[in-house]
Amino acid sequence: MVNFQRAQPQKTGQFSTRSNILDTFLSLLGSAQKVAVLGNWEYWSGVDFAALRSLYEQRHGTRLLVNDAAQYRFGDRALQVIGLDDFTAGRPDTSLLKNTASGPVSIIVQHSPGWFETSAAQSFDRRFPLCLAGHTHGGQIALFGLALWTPRGSGSFTAGRYDSPMCPVYVSRGIGTSILPIRLGARPEIAVFTF
Repeated sequence: MVNFQRAQPQKTGQFSTRSNILDTFLSLLGSAQKVAVLGNWEYWSGVDFAALRSLYEQRHGTRLLVNDAAQYRFGDRALQVIGLDDFTAGRPDTSLLKNTASGPVSIIVQHSPGWFETSAAQSFDRRFPLCLAGHTHGGQIALFGLALWTPRGSGSFTAGRYDSPMCPVYVSRGIGTSILPIRLGARPEIAVFTF
């Protein structure tokens, strides 16, 4: 979650088909401006993307960014949020990043952090001030701070702040689980950033 003056939460993907959880989570955020990106489970569980977009946008006022950008103004300042499609199961479009080179301050939201280690991500001569990701659940089971396993698409990322050639990347542990409903040593997290 990111807080720009007023709340500006970012959802880094993966609510799958559990729309009742999505309803509850987005209702808690109230009237804050919100954006979301897709995660791998939206693809793998066969979610109806048109219905999901409608749920996000019409019911909760949340922009679903799939290789798209949203710009927000705060007085004389502008911030652009670039939402890339999921690296693990979707198709991130890097041309979107090239087209925003001369625009306002931009942050990137990508569900699977392994994308930031790809040659496509590392080939940019522009450095972004912040990139946000999720996907790893902090390993879900971590002993003495070390994750035993992270899902495909995680790259060398587990949780927290990393520096990549493209940007500082923050990987949230998120609040859910994947495959097994267990978390041990990987506390759930909703990260809040204030600019």
